[in-house]
Amino acid sequence: MSDAIKPTLGRTVLFTLESGPSTGQQRPAIVVATDRKDPGLVTLQVFTDGDGAPNVGDGLPGVFRQAKVPFSEEPKPGTWSWPTKVEPPAEKPTGPKKGAAAKQAAEKPAEVTLPPEAEPAVTQPTA
Repeated sequence: MSDAIKPTLGRTVLFTLESGPSTGQQRPAIVVATDRKDPGLVTLQVFTDGDGAPNVGDGLPGVFRQAKVPFSEEPKPGTWSWPTKVEPPAEKPTGPKKGAAAKQAAEKPAEVTLPPEAEPAVTQPTA
């Protein structure tokens, strides 16, 4: 197991099913206990696509407890692994305008509005 990340209580991991019609497929699980001697061994609450009835979803109870589950980089039945990290889409850069937008901005003069106190005073000619 990677030394960088250790499983802790409440972390979501993936459990690879070891029985039922979906054997070998991964299901989400929550870490509910860790082994003091071997932090790679965990106890999980596994969430399945089933309700315990045969031939329905995974054919397993909707949630079940699995103890002393070992870690595996590659999913293998009866092991847990970290979910694949999904990177958020990159934001569009906000740089200088290009193309027609830049040309239009360059051609349009900047408008300046002065506050009323900055306007020149108008004097009335004296008669």
